[in-house]
Amino acid sequence: MDHNTGIGCVMETQGDYYDAIHVKQSKVVLVLVESLGGAAPDTVAALELLATRLKAPGVKDGTHYSYARSGPKSFVPFHLLQLSKAAVAFNARAINTAIITLKQTACHCPTG
Repeated sequence: MDHNTGIGCVMETQGDYYDAIHVKQSKVVLVLVESLGGAAPDTVAALELLATRLKAPGVKDGTHYSYARSGPKSFVPFHLLQLSKAAVAFNARAINTAIITLKQTACHCPTG
């Protein structure tokens, strides 16, 4: 594809989700959580659907929910908290790495 003119195409390749989508015929859902922990409405809806499926006869939820009194005790709040926590922690790690790089650049220290 020529990005200057917008003419052309990008050839299809078998990516990371090919097996899940085309071989196993699974539904793949985008779980979108922003860097400060907010979750997209479709992410919450997907978790709510999974929570509903857990209520079917013969289905067992093996999740070990929080033992803290103030911690979430059900599927959606627990998993939303875990997703948000992961996004915030990853963002904090990326900020910390950027700070270290900037400090090393400012003092002309070798990186690595």
